Amino acid sequence: MIASIQLFDAGDDGCVNGVIDVLSSTSDHSIRSSAMDFLTKAKTSISSEQRTLLAVGLRNSLKDQIPAIRKQASGCIAFFEVRDAKESLEDAIGKETDSSTLTKMRGDLRTLESTDHKNQ
Repeated sequence: MIASIQLFDAGDDGCVNGVIDVLSSTSDHSIRSSAMDFLTKAKTSISSEQRTLLAVGLRNSLKDQIPAIRKQASGCIAFFEVRDAKESLEDAIGKETDSSTLTKMRGDLRTLESTDHKNQ
């Protein structure tokens, strides 16, 4: 993650693929959090292929035992308009026990749904 951040700071946005790969493959909470934080702060455009790969990591993160990770995943789904993860977000809402995470997820789902309507 540190190398990706340094590459991005140096103007190389090719590192985004590496960050998405890390998010999709790690079970380490702090690395997942760092990857999602990096992706949203980088505000780089994500291709449809990258969005599909990103959905894998975000779906896994919606199932994380730590509420903050689930919140971040929900936020990333809305931020990047990851429609491939919409059903997983709906499922996560049905299972969520943390009230603040549930509130965030519901808001993110509304945001995602509003972008669905704009794109039709």
